[in-house]
Amino acid sequence: TTKSEIVLSGDSGTWKKVCCSVKATKTEMGRLVILFRGRGRIGVDYVSLLPEDVWGDAEKYRNGKLSTRIVQVLKECHPSFLRFPGGCVVEGDEVFENQYRWRGTVGPLEKRRQIANTWGYMQSYGIGFYEYFCLCEDLKMAPLPVVHCGLLCQIRVGEQRGEGYRRIMPGTKMFKEEVIDNVADLLFFAKGSTESQDKEEEYWAGVRAEMGHPEPFSLEYVGIGNENWGREYFENFAACLMGLRQYEYAGKQTDLLKKFGITVITTAGVDIRPQDSNDNWKIINEKYRDMIVDEHVYNSYQWFIDNTKRYDFYDRNGAKVFMGEYAMHTMSDGRGRLNGENNLRSAIAEAAFLTGCERNSDMVKLTCYAPLFASTANYKWTPDLIWFNPRDIMRTPNYYVQQMFAGNTGKFILNDVCETDEDNAGGILIGAHATQVAVREVRIRAIEDGKLLYRHNFKDGMGGWTAFPRAAGGRIADGELIIDEADAFNGFWLEGNYSECEVEVDMRRIKGEQSFIVGVGVRGVEDRGTMDCNAFSMSCQYGKNHKGYDVSFDKRVDFIRTVCELMGKDKFVGYAPEKNTLKIVYGGKKMRAYFCKDGEWNFLFEKNVWRVNERVFQSATTDGEKIWLKVVNASGTEQDLHVELKNFNKKTSAKVITLSDEDENVINEIGANEGAKHNIVPTETNLKIGGDFFDYKLDKNSVTVFVLD
Repeated sequence: TTKSEIVLSGDSGTWKKVCCSVKATKTEMGRLVILFRGRGRIGVDYVSLLPEDVWGDAEKYRNGKLSTRIVQVLKECHPSFLRFPGGCVVEGDEVFENQYRWRGTVGPLEKRRQIANTWGYMQSYGIGFYEYFCLCEDLKMAPLPVVHCGLLCQIRVGEQRGEGYRRIMPGTKMFKEEVIDNVADLLFFAKGSTESQDKEEEYWAGVRAEMGHPEPFSLEYVGIGNENWGREYFENFAACLMGLRQYEYAGKQTDLLKKFGITVITTAGVDIRPQDSNDNWKIINEKYRDMIVDEHVYNSYQWFIDNTKRYDFYDRNGAKVFMGEYAMHTMSDGRGRLNGENNLRSAIAEAAFLTGCERNSDMVKLTCYAPLFASTANYKWTPDLIWFNPRDIMRTPNYYVQQMFAGNTGKFILNDVCETDEDNAGGILIGAHATQVAVREVRIRAIEDGKLLYRHNFKDGMGGWTAFPRAAGGRIADGELIIDEADAFNGFWLEGNYSECEVEVDMRRIKGEQSFIVGVGVRGVEDRGTMDCNAFSMSCQYGKNHKGYDVSFDKRVDFIRTVCELMGKDKFVGYAPEKNTLKIVYGGKKMRAYFCKDGEWNFLFEKNVWRVNERVFQSATTDGEKIWLKVVNASGTEQDLHVELKNFNKKTSAKVITLSDEDENVINEIGANEGAKHNIVPTETNLKIGGDFFDYKLDKNSVTVFVLD
């Protein structure tokens, strides 16, 4: 036990700031106890206990303090930017008063008013926007602040509670003050001049100077909105932009975004759901091509492995991408509870996905894992990149992947360094999800000349169609294949080698609330002995109750992989009582879907498709001489790598950085109050190169970076 005393005096009833120093006698878990002696009435507000050793210059950080150990771990990850304060925390929940208010996070700590946030706890604002900007400056990170657009969290309020979307309406005084001015004041605070002729800019620049930073901060990006979509968002977004571009500044109408050199980041909705994301992208590429689009993905291992080519197909003339939140999650029921451990398996999946982002860095401008930090004492979400307790810090395998990628990147991308097999031919899938359907006939025609390649009517029996392993199956009745209703996916497949074809399936819905499914390009069907069998397909899932999540079906997260477009209510045209036809036009790299009801064809969607059965992934960059080659081995076995160096000066050696383990489920560990154990960390070795090539055996379950100098 150690103690210190403060003598209190005065009876004026005004607040007075007092402080003292306490020296600990040893390192252990403890608690702060405040005892009062004497007679009288005392009001206490804002009690804080901080270590003497904190990050940064004391004059610069006059108010909020940062932990040196935590900042150092962040610095060692080589970040180039920092998105703050986060995503959903910006939007607020239940009431507008709980939207993140950055203006309340600056100034003296005791004057920063706490509020409840989206995640169910009070925010002290001990770290605010000033401290974020200072930290970005110290670590040479580009600041990327995010502000709300006047919408409460659409997922929580509108979707989960079904209460409709709540927003501050454009054109109102509240919208001007809480949305437009909120952004304008942020620009004034970050980049404004204390000698400005505009009173608001002068005021907010003065706040910054008084806090310890007279000079403007660097600021290039501002995000407006988080995981928003639909009419409500884009009406608010457009009104906010107009207000900023026609802002009353020093007595003149001024485009503040242009004046302060700001690139706006808009949003693609939630988790790249096709229903939201596709519609958002259409609007953005029609009206806002000069902006960057914030995409978020919390998805399965298979999604990340299978989407390494996702950005190969994005419109190069459209808006660019900010992968603003991503992490591999375990999904207990398709798109149900998000959870998971920070194990090597998740890190490998994310590394594979990052190779695709790096190869497409002309399109993908920024990426960041989320969440960044988690306290063992109070967390609301897993997994997280960096865990800490009161004494120790644990770097996850996912952290080391981020460190390896961020710290080993050149200025230029080397494309086409590896031959790829783009053949997407395969068999055909028919099935259902929580719905009973009857299929009468399947036809396959060549796109080029309409030639009939296959035709089967189930009045003639099964005709080679086989139930998927562990699926509920069905039966032939009255000339139809009855696919029984099941809680998860249930279906049949036909072996084949079909591509550049049209597939038509005549069907009728019997009962159920979910969807009918047709897939093409089916390969690799096998029985794993569990509910999750293995297969690859591009599928259309047609039903009225789907929101359009681009993931696999319920509990079978490794089952139907990639390009699974699920129809939302806006694209659902219903069923005819007897005959309906779902048509897939499959061109190998494109897939279109149509639905025929009552003799009328309805267009459903068009999607890019790609082969996804690779298990070794790569990306390469250079600065002209040095080469950085990243290779991710997700095959589960060792792999032989052969590398040839062409049109580069002769290399004699390479540094090899490897993150690997025999057990893909290995994790690093941390105690609730103390202790951290790192079971897996990157290793470094040197490789001699004897000529213009080298061979290397990749570890199983590995992420490897070759630095050729």
